[in-house]
Amino acid sequence: MLEPASRRLRSLGFVGIQEFDGTNDGIRKAQRGDVPSIPLTDTVVRNAKGKEKPYKLTDRSWLFLLVNPDGKRFWRASYRFAGKQKTLALGPYPAVSLADARKQRDTLKEHLAQGIDPSEAKKADKRASALNSSHTFEAIGREWFAPKLPGWVPSHSDRLMSRREADVFPALGSRPIADIEPPEVLEVIRKVETRGAIKLAKREMQVIGQIFRFAIATGRAKRGPHAGPARRLEIARQAEAPPHHLAQRGWLPSGLDRTAARA
Repeated sequence: MLEPASRRLRSLGFVGIQEFDGTNDGIRKAQRGDVPSIPLTDTVVRNAKGKEKPYKLTDRSWLFLLVNPDGKRFWRASYRFAGKQKTLALGPYPAVSLADARKQRDTLKEHLAQGIDPSEAKKADKRASALNSSHTFEAIGREWFAPKLPGWVPSHSDRLMSRREADVFPALGSRPIADIEPPEVLEVIRKVETRGAIKLAKREMQVIGQIFRFAIATGRAKRGPHAGPARRLEIARQAEAPPHHLAQRGWLPSGLDRTAARA
């Protein structure tokens, strides 16, 4: 007795087949991927269980869910580029939802339409992401800080880093260091000064400058809040400093009030 074509298809690993003519020719079309599959649903994906061997749950347009024997599920997309069959990993389920996987599949299609290999595009994105993450102010600050740790007692190094984590990193840490402008640094320093921590504000400015110089030396920035920018910061700070602070710093004669200073 001839085995039903639908059963033969399932035995070959073709799931979710929407339509075929029930003949051997229909099976050959399914093997080539010519037969449209039924789109996956969140319920089907969520309830997919591991079997003795890995299997695929196919969505439309090259997207499928690979289900391993241990029950772990991974999104994949198959495509052809330059005459070669390729498979692109799109991430694990449920971290990557069905909707997210379809968006990535659509991006893959756009790359192909532009003559771009999606696998190479993904590698380029990863390289750019890694480069950007290593060029943030916090990443460079911690890199500058690390070699100094062996020469400091733990309590001292913890105190120094906690200051950066409290005052500087929340404001500047996630920013690419090359994009940070002097007014942004000034805002950070002013917040420290408003607490009355004048000496700490000065130290923070020194450390920020050292981190920028380290970034310049390692090719990740071209300038920092020193030289010209530092002078502008200092002038702005002087303009708002109380008269007795100006006198203490030697910028005004003792006893000269703010009105006289502005005259």
